[in-house]
Amino acid sequence: MPDSSDSDASRFLPANDRPAVMRDDAALNLTGGGTQNTDQTPQRNPVFLVHGIIDRAYVFNSLRAFLEREGWTVYALDLIPNDGRAGIEVLAQQLAEFIDRQVGRDCPIDVIGFSMGGLVSRYYIQRLGGLDRVDHFISICAPNHGTRLAFLMPLFTGIRQMCPNSEFLNDLNQDAIDQLGRINYTSLWTPSDLMIIPADSARMPIGRNLPIPAKMHAWTVKDESYHAEIAATLLDQVDRTPDQTPTPPS
Repeated sequence: MPDSSDSDASRFLPANDRPAVMRDDAALNLTGGGTQNTDQTPQRNPVFLVHGIIDRAYVFNSLRAFLEREGWTVYALDLIPNDGRAGIEVLAQQLAEFIDRQVGRDCPIDVIGFSMGGLVSRYYIQRLGGLDRVDHFISICAPNHGTRLAFLMPLFTGIRQMCPNSEFLNDLNQDAIDQLGRINYTSLWTPSDLMIIPADSARMPIGRNLPIPAKMHAWTVKDESYHAEIAATLLDQVDRTPDQTPTPPS
């Protein structure tokens, strides 16, 4: 059972330790890379996991282990800094460079972004060329239309960008239908989210929008129902009829 650090409220408290420094490529291959596909495993795109604010790559430990058991090669990185001080576009550049280091510039990939990591992933896809190589993109509880909780946090650059109706979000959303409509996009979210307020800010007017109950924001990446849906989505074993629910008001 998750410890108290998993609670939604605790995620907005200052971290007790400084963010880890970016690992070198050798270390990343040990901790960020996954089990390679075997001859018996159907060829699958490598999966990149992108964490949210205050988190680090370890937030995906259970999801990464699940995906590796199912035959995927999985990578995750630590975004530096992880507290919102840097703009989301800066973190997206880190993601772009990490992907190129791990699998080169031409390999097709799948991306899963959790919370703020969903926006980092979107910026990579929509603004840094990821659109040309990403097959499946899954966002989990991403503040696609912002979160009101950001108004109560320190107004660092990355946090201001997650405020509803921010200039950053308005720019990213103005061509989202065209951009994300070219790939397999799925937004997963929990109605009981206390970090993304309102919770349905995760909905997008494109792709699949699927609410899956979970006790809290932080537990979604550990929840077996989310794991099962992620695997089915990556394997294209889902109904891709576009969601018709209106986008949340700005």
